[in-house]
Amino acid sequence: MNLSSTSVRGRPVSTQTLKNNLNLSLEHWEKHWEKHWEKHWEKHWEKHWEKHWEKHWEKHWEKHWETHWVKHWVKHWEKHWVKHWVKHWEKHWEKHWEKHWEKHWEKHWEKHREKHREKHREKHREEHREKHWEKHWSKSDPAEKAVLEL
Repeated sequence: MNLSSTSVRGRPVSTQTLKNNLNLSLEHWEKHWEKHWEKHWEKHWEKHWEKHWEKHWEKHWEKHWETHWVKHWVKHWEKHWVKHWVKHWEKHWEKHWEKHWEKHWEKHWEKHREKHREKHREKHREEHREKHWEKHWSKSDPAEKAVLEL
C-alpha cells in the first residue's frame, strides 16, 4: 500500500485512496451541477414558454374578441340603420303619394263639378232666353210677327 504523509483525522491515507476520493468527489459534483443546471434550465424554459404562450394567447383572444365585437356592432348598426331608413322612406313616400292623390282627385272632382255647373248654368240661360223671347214674342204685334216669320 502506497502511504503518504497525508492523513485524515490523524489516520494515514494512501495516495490511491485520495485519488479515488477525489474522483468520487469530482463525479459527485459533476452530477450535482449537471442536475442543478438541468433543473435550472428546465425551470427557465418552462417559465419562458409559459410566459410566451400566455402573451401569445392573450394577444390572440384580444384580437379575436376585438374583431368579433367590431363585426358584431358593424352588423348591428348596419341592420339598425337599414331598418330605420327603410321605415323613414316608406313613411315619406306614403305621405307623398297620399298628398299627391289627394290633390289629384281634388282637382279632378273640382273640374268635374265645374263642368257640371257650367252645363247647368248654360241650360238655365237657354231656358231663360227661351222664356224671355217667348214673352217678348207674345207681346209683339201680329204684323211684325208675320214679317219676321217670312
